Amino acid sequence: MGPFFWFGGMPGEPLPVLDAYDSPRRATHNKAGERPVRKNHRLIPGRNFQRLDDFDQVLEALFGPLPAGMLPVEPLV
Repeated sequence: MGPFFWFGGMPGEPLPVLDAYDSPRRATHNKAGERPVRKNHRLIPGRNFQRLDDFDQVLEALFGPLPAGMLPVEPLV
């Protein structure tokens, strides 16, 4: 499974500030012929995401270093 793409900080930290990113417009026009801005949506460029190749890296991004001696997650066959 993977790759995964991570946008966030270290475990326990909030998301980066999203105010610098543009808000997309709605795909369709409303009755007035306008394409309003989509609320609570942001256009974040792909270069701002970190590539994570396997699920163990996702777990480390979410929770920090994995405990020593833990076996890695085996892919399902």
